[in-house]
Amino acid sequence: MKPIFKDIEHEQFYEGNIRMTHSQNDPYRQAFFYSLGLTPQTRQHIRDLYDYEEQAIRLEASDGGQSDDENAAGRTGGTGDERHHSETTITEVTPLSSISSEPPSSGSFFMPDKDAVPTEVRSGEDMLAYLNVGNRSSWATKQQEMSLRKHQKDVAARITYSGTALMAHEVGAGKTAAMIAAGMYLKRIGAVHKPLYCVPNHLTEQWANEFLRFSPSANVLVTTKKDFSLANRQRFVSKIAMGNYDAVIIGHSQFEKIPISRDRQEQLLQDESRNVSHMINQMKKEKGDNWSIKQMVVFENNLKSRLERLMNESKKDDLLTFEQLGVDMLFVDEAHAYKNCFTFTKMRNVAGIGKSSSQRATDMLLKCQYLQEMNQGRGVVFATGTPVSNSMSEMYVMQRFLQPHLLQKLGLNFFDNWAATFGEVVSSLEIIPEGSGYRMKSRFAKFQNLPELMSMFRLVADIQTADMLKLPVPRLEGDKASVIISNRSRYQEQMMDEFVERAEKIRNNEVDAKEDNMLKLTHEAKLMSIDPRLVHEDAPADPMSKLNLCINNVFDIWQEAQADRQTQVIFSDSGTPKPGQFNVYDEMKSQLLFRGIPEQEIAFIHDVNTDAAREALFEQVRRGEVRILLGSTQKMGTGTNIQTKLITAHHIDCPWRTF
Repeated sequence: MKPIFKDIEHEQFYEGNIRMTHSQNDPYRQAFFYSLGLTPQTRQHIRDLYDYEEQAIRLEASDGGQSDDENAAGRTGGTGDERHHSETTITEVTPLSSISSEPPSSGSFFMPDKDAVPTEVRSGEDMLAYLNVGNRSSWATKQQEMSLRKHQKDVAARITYSGTALMAHEVGAGKTAAMIAAGMYLKRIGAVHKPLYCVPNHLTEQWANEFLRFSPSANVLVTTKKDFSLANRQRFVSKIAMGNYDAVIIGHSQFEKIPISRDRQEQLLQDESRNVSHMINQMKKEKGDNWSIKQMVVFENNLKSRLERLMNESKKDDLLTFEQLGVDMLFVDEAHAYKNCFTFTKMRNVAGIGKSSSQRATDMLLKCQYLQEMNQGRGVVFATGTPVSNSMSEMYVMQRFLQPHLLQKLGLNFFDNWAATFGEVVSSLEIIPEGSGYRMKSRFAKFQNLPELMSMFRLVADIQTADMLKLPVPRLEGDKASVIISNRSRYQEQMMDEFVERAEKIRNNEVDAKEDNMLKLTHEAKLMSIDPRLVHEDAPADPMSKLNLCINNVFDIWQEAQADRQTQVIFSDSGTPKPGQFNVYDEMKSQLLFRGIPEQEIAFIHDVNTDAAREALFEQVRRGEVRILLGSTQKMGTGTNIQTKLITAHHIDCPWRTF
């Protein structure tokens, strides 16, 4: 295992003390001894107070002057009253093994007396925050200013200890504040120099506001759309490289435009090629498959072509590479956007395994690998409310991003080995997509060795669910969502029969995929279930369609909430506004206007194109001036804080992926 600290003596000192404090279950001392290794100043301080040859702590040490005294006091979080005597000579050493379970007083060692610190300082995260304050009297003020909940302080301390984490926290749990607190603390103690926060494009300014609210004096560089326009990209990337910032906040799509070096891309190709060769050897042993050299070369070339397409250098700019920016810590918000990472497997015709690949995920993987190599496995933090949503293989993808060294050590870095250890392929009867019959389907749908998997996963994952957090959120009426069921019309039944016939032809390869395919078919079926006019504009209007039932419900609630001017939001990923074409948004607005709702009280999220206009619209909703807001999950699913007067959220369709 690679050492955490630069000095081998310091590593031994750290390991000895941490082993001792773990056996004593004393988080106070654990936090303190870990903090000793984070800066050059504290490492030098240990050299002054610890005899490496005797493997013992000196009872008293000479600090050699007043300035060193002051530095020592600052490092221990003291005000100066606990300074070491500058004229005292070394008279005795204490073996490490003879240290008592109680922390030594500040007179004999530079650690603050446990009984002398405030009662709030009784856990690891409190100790780290206390040491960072520098003045004990300001502890309460800092606590009130930050006002972090316990789970936020816990994960901030976890990031500080391990340097990596997956913040799998429920939506609304305050992931933003926790990441800001962790990043600022690591910056202040010198553990990192330039943390970068990669966040959704439309949340960059909101993140900047939150950052300055928690750390008003922070030097933050925030990207805007203007900064990453074609004319300004080179200048802005140069600012990232040359500036000394407490934080750099950048949007997802802007982050992708910063290239990774060609050498690192070639290294990924070589690693994946080795994995392919290993996989082929396994297939030979298990099934006796006879692979010729020609087959292996063709297979490897196909892999290289696929990875090169994923890297897609044509979308990159001729800028400084990511390695040249000086970034040494990466926080990724809404990290589920990168779950479609390239995963190679010999499994075929098995559902439940994510086989899609995206360029953005491949780019993120390369950058994470670079940071982890430079920081001995540290340096990357992911945050998402949905780490696993659509397939079991997504857990492996998260571990591949954040625990590559552990997977390598356990021999689980190849997906098929991981799947054989922790998953099971189950074959069962499933209804076919068009609903007209059944078929046998093999699916990666069952976990095995779950305690071992969760023990490994929890080394990096900090999981906080709504039940665990008990967040102050309003209760749903009846404690569950209301499901409105609409019956099929005769026209929809006819369309469904046509879909069944089309599905049979597609399955039997009787039609060219360019003309018709299952993706096109399922999309049209989804539109038809909302309103047939989304597929055929000349279809009859059904008053009991899903769309019209939603319109009726919205109007009834609008009337009931008229006195308090309460608000509603409507989510629809299908039928977004299209001029001159029937769509959900315009139909809903026209029907509501016809029933008497003022036009100024209805708004589309698609009508605002700038962050300023978006925030102005949200403020109108919070005041009750706009009472009905329509939007898609992509545009309105994250960073939409309009709950001041909100009483109802309508979901016309379900998104393809969970947010």
